Amino acid sequence: MVDLTEVSARYSWIVLLLCAFAIFSLTAASIAHSSILTLIMGELNLNYTEAGSLTTTYFVGYSLGQIPWGYLADRFKTSRVIALSTLGTSLFTLLFAAATQGSEAILWRFSMGFLGAGIFVPGVRMVLAWFPSHRRGVAIGFLGVASSLGFIFSAPVSSFISISYSWRWSIWFFAALGLPSFLLSWTLLKERSDGKLSRGEGLRDGRKMFAEKSFWILGFDQFVRLGAMYTLLSWLPTLLLEAYGVERFWSSLSVVVMNVVGILSSAMGGLVSDRAGEKAVIITCLTALIPAFYLLAVVRDQIVVWILIIVFGWFINFLRPPTFSILPRLYGIQRAGTASGYQNTFASIGALALPFLLGYVRDYTASFDGGWISLAFICGAASIITLLLKS
Repeated sequence: MVDLTEVSARYSWIVLLLCAFAIFSLTAASIAHSSILTLIMGELNLNYTEAGSLTTTYFVGYSLGQIPWGYLADRFKTSRVIALSTLGTSLFTLLFAAATQGSEAILWRFSMGFLGAGIFVPGVRMVLAWFPSHRRGVAIGFLGVASSLGFIFSAPVSSFISISYSWRWSIWFFAALGLPSFLLSWTLLKERSDGKLSRGEGLRDGRKMFAEKSFWILGFDQFVRLGAMYTLLSWLPTLLLEAYGVERFWSSLSVVVMNVVGILSSAMGGLVSDRAGEKAVIITCLTALIPAFYLLAVVRDQIVVWILIIVFGWFINFLRPPTFSILPRLYGIQRAGTASGYQNTFASIGALALPFLLGYVRDYTASFDGGWISLAFICGAASIITLLLKS
């Protein structure tokens, strides 16, 4: 007789790998422009604020897509949502690479973001459904590893292809990367239907989320987490290039360093939050980011900056698993897609607002320093209010 529990446990890892590959391809495509941003700015005649909007508008679309994709993931086939979103993201990435003016590039980046929202949130929902509560932090941490690998892969490959050919060929390459993910998700990814989705967990009315202060506190933490991440990923290569004279290829390695560190950090964040509790991990990470951002504004030593890049990579990636693994405990697994969608909306708003803010500060003051200090204050505020998060 076939042991269904054993089969389910084995297949849960296949689900995790498939969702991780989809997130890897999405992440690589979403940030491929960062290390070659000055090339895109030159050809499309963009200033710093407009260049920042390439990241911002991506996350406008990503933000708008979170709630509807999370809703669809809870009510229809999550696997089909992931597969079709992966295909759509690839198609709009191709169109971004073909853009001939800034407004056109911004439109396609918005569309990439909207379709990309149908990958991460449904992926989180599916992984949470297949893994038991005591392993969810580790599973979400593994998705974080996939995201970090996407960043690591994207930066040097994007720079190399752009130097050898052009920035357009670089973006086209990352568009094509999503096609095998689409095929694998469509053919191999399956729903869990053994009736164990919510065993041992209370199912709450989704409308009650909005009445709970923990919902809004966690949302602000998500805003800070992803906003800080994409601000650094968007602007660190340019900071090193302009302020420290680091060559383009080597400046792009700032993205790689952050995410090499993030591979171990994401896994450890999930493991520690499963044992020590999500709230303690969230507060610790946010508090550690306060002095890191302040030092980035005041130091002028390149070695210290590279050390800070390692610090950012560790604590931002350590923060990701607990902010999602806490959701089934608060809202039940059958609301996990919707809850993830709401929470990732907050994260996406941060990722669209904070990179734009830093670009605006750079245009207005001719320096990034004011932006880094502002981020230190924002992290401090998040750390304080998280003390009120339901534990």
